[in-house]
Amino acid sequence: MVLFYRELSYAAFFSPAFGSLMLGDRQVLARNGKLLPHVLRATCVSEEDIREGLRNAAQLDDLDRVELVSFERNGQISPLLRKGSE
Repeated sequence: MVLFYRELSYAAFFSPAFGSLMLGDRQVLARNGKLLPHVLRATCVSEEDIREGLRNAAQLDDLDRVELVSFERNGQISPLLRKGSE
């Protein structure tokens, strides 16, 4: 089982297409302070999950100060702040 996992990890590392198939791609959850409801439903992420991710990653709770919120392949929520809003 461990060898099988190592082989899959190796293939995902060296093949971007296989990595996307196995791990998925980054999803944009919000853009310019506006949530994207169809993406939230598809990824099963709630608005509260996004706000928690903002508090953890950027110490803020205001979606208006965020240019982009991404749901990364590893399950982490990553905000990209607007310029001048630090």
